[in-house]
Amino acid sequence: ELQPIGTARRQAQLDRLFQKRVNALEKQKWKIQFGDQAVAVQDLVNGLFEKVLVIKGLVDTAASASPPAALACAGLSVIFMLALQATSQQAILLQTLDYTSSLMCRFQVIEDVYRSGEHAPVSTPGHQADLLQKFEDHLTDLYAAILEFQARALQYLGKRSIARLLGDAFEHEGWDDILQNIKSLEVDTEKDAQIIGAANVDQRLRAIQSTQQYESTRQMLIDRDKKVMKLLRTLYTSPYKDRKDRNDDRVPGTCEWFTHHSLFESWHQTEGSSLLWVSADPGCGKSVLARYLVDDFLPARKEATICYFFFKDDFSDQNTAASAISAIVRQVFLSNPQLLRDSILAKFGTDGDRLTKSFDDLWSIFTSLVTDPCLGEVICVLDALDECEKVGRGRLIEELVRSSQGGLGTGNVKFLVTSRPYLDIYREFQGAQGDLSMIHLSGEGEEEIDQISKEINLVTQKRVEDIARERGLTSKQCQMLLDELLPVVDRTYLWVTLTMDVIRTTPGFTKGNIRAAVSQLPSTVDDAYEKILSRSPAPERAKTILQTILAAERPLSVNELALVFACDQAFKESVDLEDYLETAEDFKQTLRQICGLFVVVIHSQVYLLHQTAREFLVRSEYTPPLDPIARTPTWKGSIDLQDSNRLLAEVCVRYLASEKHQELDTLEGYATRNWATHFSSCTITYEDPITPLARELCSSDCHAALEFAFQSGLSSVVEYLIKVEKAGVGPPSLMGRTFLASRAEEGRADLVQMIFEYAIDVTSGSASWAIPLRLAVINGHVGVVKMFLESGVNLAPRNGLRDTSICYAAFEGNTEILELLLSHGADVNTRDLLGRTLLSLAEGHDAACRLLISSG
Repeated sequence: ELQPIGTARRQAQLDRLFQKRVNALEKQKWKIQFGDQAVAVQDLVNGLFEKVLVIKGLVDTAASASPPAALACAGLSVIFMLALQATSQQAILLQTLDYTSSLMCRFQVIEDVYRSGEHAPVSTPGHQADLLQKFEDHLTDLYAAILEFQARALQYLGKRSIARLLGDAFEHEGWDDILQNIKSLEVDTEKDAQIIGAANVDQRLRAIQSTQQYESTRQMLIDRDKKVMKLLRTLYTSPYKDRKDRNDDRVPGTCEWFTHHSLFESWHQTEGSSLLWVSADPGCGKSVLARYLVDDFLPARKEATICYFFFKDDFSDQNTAASAISAIVRQVFLSNPQLLRDSILAKFGTDGDRLTKSFDDLWSIFTSLVTDPCLGEVICVLDALDECEKVGRGRLIEELVRSSQGGLGTGNVKFLVTSRPYLDIYREFQGAQGDLSMIHLSGEGEEEIDQISKEINLVTQKRVEDIARERGLTSKQCQMLLDELLPVVDRTYLWVTLTMDVIRTTPGFTKGNIRAAVSQLPSTVDDAYEKILSRSPAPERAKTILQTILAAERPLSVNELALVFACDQAFKESVDLEDYLETAEDFKQTLRQICGLFVVVIHSQVYLLHQTAREFLVRSEYTPPLDPIARTPTWKGSIDLQDSNRLLAEVCVRYLASEKHQELDTLEGYATRNWATHFSSCTITYEDPITPLARELCSSDCHAALEFAFQSGLSSVVEYLIKVEKAGVGPPSLMGRTFLASRAEEGRADLVQMIFEYAIDVTSGSASWAIPLRLAVINGHVGVVKMFLESGVNLAPRNGLRDTSICYAAFEGNTEILELLLSHGADVNTRDLLGRTLLSLAEGHDAACRLLISSG
């Protein structure tokens, strides 16, 4: 109920109303700017937001503002919020809102001028009263028309999306008539305003927009927006949506046995926090199920914030618990930007990227969000937990279980976790929660197994239909295929997919050929993989592609992989790489021809078909050796990751060292960031021809290159720089240490020995060894100290100065180092720079004091 016009209570009421709407508008504004999908109306949104900010200032200062104007202003933000959730008509609605918001800006000032009495008097008092009444009537009609538009828009936007899509809603709901009516009333009201002298508002409107309060508010919002943008960028540690979408959509009719399972329904419908573990053998469809739940099932049935993360152990940004919680926190913020409080922005501003590496800090933030009274239910789907690195996985399970048992207090969070049914994961869950709800996707009873079998039949029928379209099969040929495939027992979704790829290449779909093909179908997933790759017309080229995909630090695009492939071929044959470079479309065909279904392209990025494909290819300590009698070549366990990293290291280094990387820059970003990682992940000697090229990529300065190579783990480059370029002694780095001093301080005896052997003569008059020795003594590295002494370091006084390393040994009370130094000529009568004796320095270390007394 509105308070009386002109009262302070009325003004406070309008201010609260409008502030609430502006805050809500701010929330929706962030949804557009940071959603996973780009929205084409962003500039329009920002413009509308600024206009509403102006209107807010007008309402704040107009104590006598009329009810229609206040309601129309507040209604703008309401319609705006719903319009952002519309789909096909989004831009049209926002354009109409933009028009009405411009009217509100102008006519709020006109009304303010009119009510303040600043308008020019016209003709006789009686005539003036008629004109003023006419102006008020037209202005009220204009506000009413805007309110009518808002009401109609609310009704339209309140419909379910499916209803809006039936027919051309904007054509049939009278939007043009309403808009024309608003424009007509605008003309009439503007004419009345001109007559009464209240229309000259441009200067006043500009003055309002340029006031200190407006500018400071606007700048504050801009600064805060920048902080939010930075926070959301920081949390974006992996492209979690793309990684989710690499999994197939479900075939209609599948996944339904799961969504009707009593344990799932209980988990889904029960109030409060809960945890459900879904275990699945490889190829049983757990990731497809997880994607279906996230994209379709859960959003359609519940008002909740839905978050997700799909673990994959083939990429470092997708296999840690910290990455998972970072992605989930980001999704919570995107769905609920009102939770982006100043305290959280300040913490991210202080901690920066380090925060995304700390699981505990991220979990603490997640906990604070889900217990916020402004946030409703949160549903988190975590897929393939078994692919999370082990230490982080244990901490994550611990917190998941604690949360489901009320550890989040008032928080309402549901977790659904999928993984393979590994015993260690089972024990981690059961050890923390004995009554954990668990569903196994292969079925645990005859009825469930029968339901799953029927859903696999649906997938089989869909794949046969796909082959029929591709090969032009008749309905009779399709039925022949189904008659042979459907009776096969113990099928999984993955087996069906792989088997269809084998069948797809069958020559001639006669009944006999189909029967023969089905009789030779692979019995296991590994057999299917073997059959697909054994049919490759170019096995060596296929191996190169597979090695690259396996070793890559992130998914490579088709263009990047094509360039890697061309570089490898060209460098081997010393020819121009453009001789082998294919276009993206041609290379897609090459991938299909030589790798079959083993490799898939999703959103122009190349992946292995399934996690089991990686496990099939990569050699491990458990891979059985080749049969020495049969000598049958096999793809299983055929790829060594060190060899794969060697391939990528060579390609990246040679590519960056060549002039071609400036002309063909497709791979430049990846190669620049990751060449050192690949180089350090394989065995390359300092004498290898690739090492000097890698050395040039480190730095043109010898000593800077040595430090970079060491920090990057490039042991062969470090060895090359020390042995060939005699680096390691000086000048000091930015930290004030030579390379020798830094490694002595760290206790790196291997590198100290190498420098002694190749880069420094400690028996010369140089004292370049003095500080490194002192640092080794201070840090108690006995082996390194011994190495210095056995290399011929002379501890006798030089130019009247004594080496003070023994002073530090005495102060630390390290008797082992004291004995070494004394036995190699250190003077027991040495004093430190303050004149203190060794005995006084060793005070408190009884053994060291006895040693010094006995020595002198």
